[in-house]
Amino acid sequence: MHTAMNITISIDDNKIYGKSAINDYWANCKIDGEGISIDMIRTTRKTDNAEKRRAEGDYLSILQTAYSFKIERNKLIIYTRFIDEPLVYEEIED
Repeated sequence: MHTAMNITISIDDNKIYGKSAINDYWANCKIDGEGISIDMIRTTRKTDNAEKRRAEGDYLSILQTAYSFKIERNKLIIYTRFIDEPLVYEEIED
């Protein structure tokens, strides 16, 4: 995946939100144990260069197909139907 794009995610009160390569994004989600389903992801409407647009499109398409997650230490791992490798997020300190 696109590593240096500073992509973030937060999950709170059946909502996900974060920063993709260019835009902020958000969606409602349903969590049941380790299962997750994400409603249609919405974004702000900023633009940037082709590489960042491609990275953002790839990321949001992959995230949309999430079906399961787990937390290991300071990492959130999300499994999707789009790619074999999970999305891995590492907690950052404010």
